[in-house]
Amino acid sequence: MSLAKNCVYFCLKILLRTLCFTTVTTLTASWTRGDKMKKYAALLAVTMLASAPVFAAQQGGFVDPNAPAPAAHQQQGGFKTDQSSVVTVKQAEEMKDDSWITVRGQLEKQIGDEDYVFRDQTGTMKVEIDHKRWNGLTVSPKDRVELTGELDKDFNSIELDVKQVKKLP
Repeated sequence: MSLAKNCVYFCLKILLRTLCFTTVTTLTASWTRGDKMKKYAALLAVTMLASAPVFAAQQGGFVDPNAPAPAAHQQQGGFKTDQSSVVTVKQAEEMKDDSWITVRGQLEKQIGDEDYVFRDQTGTMKVEIDHKRWNGLTVSPKDRVELTGELDKDFNSIELDVKQVKKLP
């Protein structure tokens, strides 16, 4: 995120919190007096506070291979377990539905809002990556990635419901 966007986001955040604090303070003082206008203002402030995450800009995602890729940071942390194994697309085709797997390769292209074609050395498969799973990471078809998620198998197709995206060096 650019410095200007960070400043605007920070200012909006401070303004919203200040407005909510002031309104809630006014609400507690005027609630017993029955001042309807102040009650409505307090309700509006609480609603605005609840909608504050909407102001947060979602970062990362898949980029056009012809566009220059900005520098990205990768957020990591929390508990990790080896409940998934690194497999190839060919091996994934033979696995059971709802298996937790990890695949390594490239995202070839975007075919829907959250749907992509993933390729490794053995083949291709469809993957679904929710916007929130990017965590600020920007990936192009040239980049190697590691995708971890749950395998969804139908009669003729397989799809990986991705829960974690990592950019490999």
